[in-house]
Amino acid sequence: MRRRAFRDLAPFAAAAALAFASACASAPRSETASIDEAVVTASTRCGCRIGVAAKHLESGRTYEHLAEAEFEGASVTKIAVLTEAIAASREGRVTLSDRWTMTETEKADGSGVLSMLDDGLAPTWSDLLTLMIGPSDNTATNAWIARLGVEAVNGRMASLGFAHIRLLGSLPSYDRRDEEPSPWRGFRFGLLSPRDVAAWYERVARGELFDADSSGRVFTYLDKDPTRLRAARRFPSDDLWRENRER
Repeated sequence: MRRRAFRDLAPFAAAAALAFASACASAPRSETASIDEAVVTASTRCGCRIGVAAKHLESGRTYEHLAEAEFEGASVTKIAVLTEAIAASREGRVTLSDRWTMTETEKADGSGVLSMLDDGLAPTWSDLLTLMIGPSDNTATNAWIARLGVEAVNGRMASLGFAHIRLLGSLPSYDRRDEEPSPWRGFRFGLLSPRDVAAWYERVARGELFDADSSGRVFTYLDKDPTRLRAARRFPSDDLWRENRER
């Protein structure tokens, strides 16, 4: 994947998948065919595969398209890091109010704001989670990956039943941004299936990822994301954004 494509589109891809899934779930069953058509149209428009796994929690109705297929996770993979971070806090291995000090060598290329700031900044580990999930900050993400370890993140996801959400490694460092060939060429941050991602969100929403309190903490970080509505600017409203109708 080209460097610019991954850096600019990865956060959008995450938002689009979630917002689109919600829209599909609220449509009556009689509109399944039109939803299928909308997915195919959107896929043709962007020249990419689109996988959807949606569940309307109140009614239990579902919609899926390529739900079991494997996709490059891009920034959606950060939910796996968030999961292990909250688990580590819950188990007493991490104190979220402790501070992490940023140095030039720890800055990551790509999305986020930390790479633009001066060395010596000391956000809390909780701040880093907010930055990782909100503006999709890659430096904050790498700090957490270094703290937790890739194997621990993947082991946690597997133990929770999400074997198809996998982290592959850290993001390229900021000091490599001008290298040729680009470190982003052929880079893969993670792999996932839409079905596992939807199941993860369902368990967070129901307070069942961990205990209710820890699940609620996961939801709190998700709720801080200022970019949740960006998908609405990208997809045709006539096809994908429908008002709820009587069933």
